Amino acid sequence: METQIRYLRIAVAAMLLLALALVALYFLLPNLPRRNPRVETQQPVDPRNCCIIVTEMTDAGRALPAPSADKQVYFMPHFVSQRDIGDVYGNAKPIPYADIQEQLARALASNGYHAVDAANPANPPAQVLFFAWGTHNGIDLALHGPDTGNAASNANFHTNLLSRAKTIGGQKFAGEYSQALSGKNMKQFTARDTITEAIDHAVWNDCHYLLVYSLDAEALSRREKKLLWTMRISTVPHGLSLAETLPVMIHTAAPFFVRETPPKIVGKKEPKAQEAKK
Repeated sequence: METQIRYLRIAVAAMLLLALALVALYFLLPNLPRRNPRVETQQPVDPRNCCIIVTEMTDAGRALPAPSADKQVYFMPHFVSQRDIGDVYGNAKPIPYADIQEQLARALASNGYHAVDAANPANPPAQVLFFAWGTHNGIDLALHGPDTGNAASNANFHTNLLSRAKTIGGQKFAGEYSQALSGKNMKQFTARDTITEAIDHAVWNDCHYLLVYSLDAEALSRREKKLLWTMRISTVPHGLSLAETLPVMIHTAAPFFVRETPPKIVGKKEPKAQEAKK
């Protein structure tokens, strides 16, 4: 009975946090006016054949013991929903959570993470995982660039650049990107290495993304937000739909789930036939 009450408390707290997460995601990934953009930038790598992956751990997450064969980690999943942002052109087909749930579960299970079974109270959740995915499309400089002569538009332009840099490269990279923007030395900054060039390319162009972030379940049952880790997966689709790229992104990133990983470029792997059909 006590375990069931704890499940209920975690579920209620998670639902409240889910509402807050929707608001937070709104500000993390702001909308832009809907137009057809095409921004040409130097292409440092072939984005059709790679994903950008970054997993950031907090001190609390880093302090947790790694999962092992005799000590698995159980989590309660929640989806934030698909959010297509940027200068949208055409209609992006919504991808329901059910379409990627099993593939995400397999990727996490391969790293020792398993979704809780309400019928088995012997394995209460230690973490609550939130999932969000979608598209963000290239910025139309004619509408949102710094040379529009509108101070408010210029501020919004920088806000959108930084939110995209965070979505793709993570919190630390976004801070570095912000400093480069402020110092007006972006050319030198983006040329520092291949991964920085690749992230900058994705910031300016069409991109598909998947976010997974983890909160401590015990703290959440007390309605306290204790972030453990955040994983970000993204790719430049080059005309492919989200339904085509998302399974490949998850399959490619599977070895890096729940493993602290600085921004890196990983070659895409075609998912197995049974995964692609999910």
